[in-house]
Formats: sequence, structure tokens, C-alpha cells
Amino acid sequence: MRRDATMYLRLIKTSEGGRQAPIPRGTFQGMITFDGIHGHDFSAVFHKALQPGESLELDVSFLSPDLVAGKIGLRASFVLLDGQPIGHGHVLAYFIENAKAACSRIVHGSCAAPAPCHQRSAADSMDAPRKSGR
Repeated sequence: MRRDATMYLRLIKTSEGGRQAPIPRGTFQGMITFDGIHGHDFSAVFHKALQPGESLELDVSFLSPDLVAGKIGLRASFVLLDGQPIGHGHVLAYFIENAKAACSRIVHGSCAAPAPCHQRSAADSMDAPRKSGR
């Protein structure tokens, strides 16, 4: 599978309107939106079942990466859809040619990495405690 991005994903709890069942282990095809209007089909391999309320990092491949290129950037937020929102997360790294510049969003200074390989370490996850000035 081609890797277009690495993303942090958290499924919404069932009690909060999320899925009734976990996303099973194996290949999952779904849709995400970065802007709440346009959906983008993707494929990802889940190495274990993901229960509602749980989170993980995963590599995704977009059906049409050229349509995602203008929207994806470091820490770009997205919503996972399955008829309704079932999860949310943010981009940890992306590997798509001509993706929008996201260097201004990098937490630890200026970006020296050329597109298409902008990335952050997992330690910079949005779940990590924030330092002042971020």
C-alpha cells in the first residue's frame, strides 16, 4: 500500500454518537473530510481492532491524492465519516507532492524538510501536554 500520510485517529465513543462496533483488524476503506464539505476516500491497514473511544496512529493511502494535496498539512484536522462523524484526528506527516506548505505550523522552529516529506515526531502529538507559546 502506498503511504500518503500518517495520521492520529480517535474514534468517537458509542455513547457520544460513534460506531456501535470496532473497526476490525485488516484493510479499512473510509472517507475523511478536512473542511467539513468535501470527502476524500482513503484506505488504511488496521493491525488491531480499534474500539470506539480508542485512538492510534496509522498510515493512509488516498484514492485521489491530487485532490487532497491542497488541503493536507501538518496538524491539519480531519473528521472520519461513515454516514456521520465516527472519529477525528490530525495529520502527523504527509508524503504527497504539491501539498500545501505547513512549515508555519511546526512547533519546534522552522522546517528544513522539503515537501513532500514534512513530518513531526509522535512526541509532538496533539495529545501531548502543550508548552506555553504554542
